[in-house]
Amino acid sequence: MTLHTELRAIKAVIITHIKLPLTYERLSWWFLFPLMNLLVYIYVYKALNASTELLGFAIIGGSMVMSWLGVLWGMGNLLARARGSGMLELLLKAPISMISYLTGHAISQALDDAVPLLYTLFLSAFLFDVKLVFPNPFLTILSFSLAEASLYGLGMCFASIFILYGREAHHVANLLQEPIYFFSGFYFPTKYLPDWAGIVSSLIPLTFGLSIVRRCILLGATSINELSPDLYLLAIFAVISPFLARHLLRYMETLSKRAGRLTLT
Repeated sequence: MTLHTELRAIKAVIITHIKLPLTYERLSWWFLFPLMNLLVYIYVYKALNASTELLGFAIIGGSMVMSWLGVLWGMGNLLARARGSGMLELLLKAPISMISYLTGHAISQALDDAVPLLYTLFLSAFLFDVKLVFPNPFLTILSFSLAEASLYGLGMCFASIFILYGREAHHVANLLQEPIYFFSGFYFPTKYLPDWAGIVSSLIPLTFGLSIVRRCILLGATSINELSPDLYLLAIFAVISPFLARHLLRYMETLSKRAGRLTLT
């Protein structure tokens, strides 16, 4: 397998995903679900006469919910769904590495989730008069990119782990969904968490991603020093996560073969 072959495989996966038809379900996932989920928290804060800054805090967190759901359901269950449809055997026999297939899906999923993220962010800020600032557009784009890269790197790791599960993969994804909302501080500052929960929060890359994005858009951070050490931690995780996913995939594939679960659904 050459680098050229791997890049062509990644490109093919991305193009295939982009060409998916704009069905009612996909449009609902983009435009309806993220906004309705966020409005619940916004109106709770407004009923409590919360500050505009806190509303902005919730808006940014609610906008990035779709990225987390895309990682959990789009990436985490990817190989489990392939096994259920009988495609996993073909993927394993294909003349490309599985990590190329996961990388293509991670990039295409990130592009797909960018639509509801930007739509929810700007529409919510407009409707509720929350001021978003972009004093350093490059730093803002870098923050979003690192947050997404680390998040989808985690998704590649999830895909590698979930291959070991059969029907339980769906339940594992359900189990992880809500606790991450809580520990990562999607809708409230993590500084209000108890000490034990703060420790758990510090182990989740999404916590740092939300932190640096909020500092860029709400607080107007203009230099990398204002985002340290969170920015550096995200960069490290974004770099090592594909390698970690590669090793996890090989390990879980070996375990699945020993347990006879690679083709069972």
